[in-house]
Amino acid sequence: MRCATNRSLPIVAVGIALVVAAEGCSRSERSDGHGAASGAPNSWVRADDGSEARVRLGPGPIPAEFPPNVPLYPGAQLTSTVRTAKDVVVLLSTRDPVGAVLEFYRKQPGYEEISDQTIGDQRVLHFKHAASTKDFQVVVKVGDGLTQVSLVAPVG
Repeated sequence: MRCATNRSLPIVAVGIALVVAAEGCSRSERSDGHGAASGAPNSWVRADDGSEARVRLGPGPIPAEFPPNVPLYPGAQLTSTVRTAKDVVVLLSTRDPVGAVLEFYRKQPGYEEISDQTIGDQRVLHFKHAASTKDFQVVVKVGDGLTQVSLVAPVG
C-alpha cells in the first residue's frame, strides 16, 4: 500500500476537535449545505495561513459538495461538518467499536484501500474509487465513550 498525503490532516484535526465540542446529534440528509433549515451554527474560520473553512456545529444537512458515493456509517449521528476550498469533512459519532467502523469502510464495493496509518490515537484509512480518481479518508478515534468518525473527501 502506498502512503497517503497529509493534505487534509490539519482540517481533520480541527474536525475532531469540533466533534468533541458539538452537542446534540441527529442523522441528516444532503441539502444545499447552507444550513438554513436546521438553524445550527454555521461560521467561517480563518487559519493562520489565510485559508478559510465553513464550520457547522451540531446537526444539519450534509454539505452538497460531499460526494454521494461516499457512504455514511449506518446509524451514526451527524455531529458537525467542515468545508474548505479543497475538502469537505463530515463528522459522525457512533456507539459501535472502532473495529466495526473500519471493517464497514473496508467492505465498501468499488473502493480500494491505499493506506492505513495510526497517527496518535487516530486510525486513518485512505480509499480510492476503482472507477475514478475520487478518493476519501476515514479517520476514527474513541472519545467520550463514542467512536468518532471523520469522512474527508475532496471538493469537486
